[in-house]
Amino acid sequence: MSRHAERYPTKSAGTRHLDLITRIKEANVVLNGSLSFLNNWTYFTDRPETDFEQLTRTGPYAGTLQAFTTGVRFLTRYAHLLPQGSRTRLWASDSERVIESARYFAAGLFGLDWEDSGKAALEIIPETLDRRANTLTPGDTCLRYLEDTVTGHDMGVNMLSPFQEAYIPPIAKRLIEDQNNRELGYLSNLEVYSMQEMCGFETIARGSSPWCDVFTRADWENFEYARDLIHYYRAGPGNPYAGAMGWLWLNATSLLLRSGPDAGTMFFSFVHDGDIAPFITALGILRDDKYDPLLPTTHAVSDRVWRTSSVMPMGGRIVLERMTCSSSSADMNDNEETHVRVSINDRTVPLPYCKSGPGLSCPLKEFVGHVERRRDEVGEYGDVCGRDLMEYHFVPPEERAKDDKGNLLPWGYVYKDESHNPRRPPEESGPFGKRRNARYDHARSRTRTGTPAKRENPNVAEFGRLFAQQQEEEKARRNTLPKSSSSSSLDNPRKQTEKVATECILYGYRSKDSEWKVIDKYERISQGVICEDYPRVDPNAATGFSQLLSGGGDVVIRTNLSADANRKSKRYAGGFHWIKVTFDSTVAADRACFFSPQEIDGHLVFCELYHDQGPAEDVPIPVGSAAATRLESRGSRTLTNSHSTAFLQTQDRERSTLPRSFAMNNLSSVTDVEEPSTPESAPTVSSATATASGVDQSSSSSSSTLQQRSVSKEPKPESEFMTHIPTVRRTKLRPITEALPPQPTVTERVLRSIPILSWFTGDIVGDGPQLREDGTFDYEKSNTYWRFWYMVDRILGSDICGLREES
Repeated sequence: MSRHAERYPTKSAGTRHLDLITRIKEANVVLNGSLSFLNNWTYFTDRPETDFEQLTRTGPYAGTLQAFTTGVRFLTRYAHLLPQGSRTRLWASDSERVIESARYFAAGLFGLDWEDSGKAALEIIPETLDRRANTLTPGDTCLRYLEDTVTGHDMGVNMLSPFQEAYIPPIAKRLIEDQNNRELGYLSNLEVYSMQEMCGFETIARGSSPWCDVFTRADWENFEYARDLIHYYRAGPGNPYAGAMGWLWLNATSLLLRSGPDAGTMFFSFVHDGDIAPFITALGILRDDKYDPLLPTTHAVSDRVWRTSSVMPMGGRIVLERMTCSSSSADMNDNEETHVRVSINDRTVPLPYCKSGPGLSCPLKEFVGHVERRRDEVGEYGDVCGRDLMEYHFVPPEERAKDDKGNLLPWGYVYKDESHNPRRPPEESGPFGKRRNARYDHARSRTRTGTPAKRENPNVAEFGRLFAQQQEEEKARRNTLPKSSSSSSLDNPRKQTEKVATECILYGYRSKDSEWKVIDKYERISQGVICEDYPRVDPNAATGFSQLLSGGGDVVIRTNLSADANRKSKRYAGGFHWIKVTFDSTVAADRACFFSPQEIDGHLVFCELYHDQGPAEDVPIPVGSAAATRLESRGSRTLTNSHSTAFLQTQDRERSTLPRSFAMNNLSSVTDVEEPSTPESAPTVSSATATASGVDQSSSSSSSTLQQRSVSKEPKPESEFMTHIPTVRRTKLRPITEALPPQPTVTERVLRSIPILSWFTGDIVGDGPQLREDGTFDYEKSNTYWRFWYMVDRILGSDICGLREES
């Protein structure tokens, strides 16, 4: 199992770096001390939009070079294990930097023609939630791990913040005050942390970095501990989900080791660091009896066992070797024993619970027994993650799953219900049966080499899921509801499906420093919730540290998000002047788009639906600029049908939350801060409020009758959105008369029917004065009537021809 090779920063980290550099340049001050190199320093990539998250290609530590070199090292060490006459499979998660690492590794191991010659094939596993659980990327398919904002994926970042507050402020004080850089202002925790990150990334890209000399040895030890905290609590021993997720790959590998050479001689997996940490946790090779499962977050401990830099650096790898060792006795066949040895980054690491074999190895039987014990200790994956279906890789062809067209997939399904599991075909008759390792019988793969699996259209999948859900609910209601049930009670599925997380983009603001204002303002305008945990107050404010430690004000963490909202909110998309946000409902997103644009810090900020791409230009839009005028003229201030539907419903639920300005239909005077609902704005008692307040049955029935009468007076208009896909608007046919040229009115037809008056309305007057391209009067093309009045306008200064209005 190998992590991808050296890369550039991710988009989120790189954006932090560029924001810091931009702020320093805008300060326009001369820096002193260890920061003086910034007076002439440039960022280590001039193409951040294309380089971020990809492998580095320059410098002595280039990621492409490192991956190729690793393949050459494997060829030197394991050349005798390369299969002859069959194809070796490499497995990679669906990320470009992971796929590139696997390709360069294969070129070093099998040769540059490894694809054309058929020596190896690359299988790519999508990193999506809809792939269910799989052994390669379990963290991307563990539903509870993704939804749990306290002890799930976000736990690493949450535990990092207190330690940053403990060790970074003294560093910031030293760089600003002690080195006479007070004109720079301040340095936040994230900015100092970004400086330390740039030391490593610039070293990878250029070979060295002046950022490394800014900090002391103690600073770097604290930074290493900070990185350890992230991985320890995100997917390591400190995370309650990690063991169950990592046990999947451990168990699949254990089965291969027990099968021996018949199952294959070499297996390769290329993943992220977040996929390696769970495997290490399940393996228990870095068990720490002193600190597990709680590493301190207030101070660094030097005697810890968990060290990310030695286990999961970029390009780091873990190799499990199966060895058969014979004794020195005469009868060697009876004394052969099989052992397992673990090598981490070319260094043999003994298993703490089993190292009795030769060369710090572990007998295979003891290793298999430990894997089974760990299953009971970490728990079943389905029970921990809430998934019943699992995907196993390295599966023999006869046990692989098939797609809709009958083609073999590179994995197989294992259900908790044994009746659903595919059974092996019966053995062929004969003294020896049929050879089971069918991978040696097929020279060509049934799947296309190195091609990612085809992604399913999310709209079609969502439509099918909602339609099936509606059919099941209608069937259940027919079996349980009496025949006298009103049709109003059957509208619940429609009301449930309307609250769908909707993605929008906010663009045009000044810089990343004002991004929090934009998010906070549009969240209040929408009267809904923005699902992302972005700051709603200034993260650079002096009180930001106390808010971060207390858990309030700065970063807003939503704990009750749906699976769809949680998945969409964790997908980052943005630039220097735009960002993608996820509203909790279509109504909230529609309100935000309706009241767009908003003026913030002298810039117009627009809100539009997100269509998997950002705005046409990633630029600020100042008020009064040409871009602002163009975009404002394009927008519409009319209320959409979805708003009309929400406002014109029975008014018992919506008016209790809308401000009075909305209840009075004054839609253009909405302020930034919501007005508290008043007794005057509350509706008359409805059946819902009566039931919630504990009113007796007679009162409830009377209010229900009142509500039915009000509904008959205010019929509910049809929604503009589709029933099963609430984010897609219905297609509307325009009247055919709009496609025809305008016809004369009744008055014009009557006047034209009178002979004398028709001269002035038709032949003599014509269609008006003829104008040139520049808007001036065309004397040659205009008739005598308009020439006469043009001369009158010239002499008397009047405007009978209407030329002043035209100009």
